[in-house]
Amino acid sequence: MISILAVGKESDAMAGLISVIGRYPGIEISGPEPVDHAFDMISTRPYDLLIVEEELGDMTGIAFIKKLLSTNPFINTALISSLPPDDFHQATEGLGVLMHLTRKPDAEQSAILVKKLRKVLSLTGKLETETGDQPS
Repeated sequence: MISILAVGKESDAMAGLISVIGRYPGIEISGPEPVDHAFDMISTRPYDLLIVEEELGDMTGIAFIKKLLSTNPFINTALISSLPPDDFHQATEGLGVLMHLTRKPDAEQSAILVKKLRKVLSLTGKLETETGDQPS
C-alpha cells in the first residue's frame, strides 16, 4: 500500500486532489494536516509521499520541505506552487521534489504524480510493479 500525506490547509483544491488520488488502487491518502501535526505523524509512521501546499501559515512549503529533509532525506515530496516552472526549478533545486503541482491540481496532474511515484517506488524496491495507474 502506498501511503501519502497532504500537508496544508483545508481547501477546495486540496480536497479535489485528495479525492482523485484516493481513488487509485493501492493508495492511501490522508490530510490535509497542519505543519505541526504533520511532523508528528511523519515521526511515527512512514509515508511514501508528502503533498505540500505553497503557504503553510508560519512557513512556506519550501521551508517545510527543507526542514523535513534534514530529518528524513529520502522522503518523496510534491509541492503545490504558483511559481512559473523555471522559478520553481530554481527555488527547489537540490530538494528532490518529485513534482510541481499547480494551485488547482487536476486529474491529469494527479495521474502524472501517481505514475511518477509508482516508478520511483518500483526503482527503490518498495513496489514490485507500476500497475494501477488509473483511478477506480
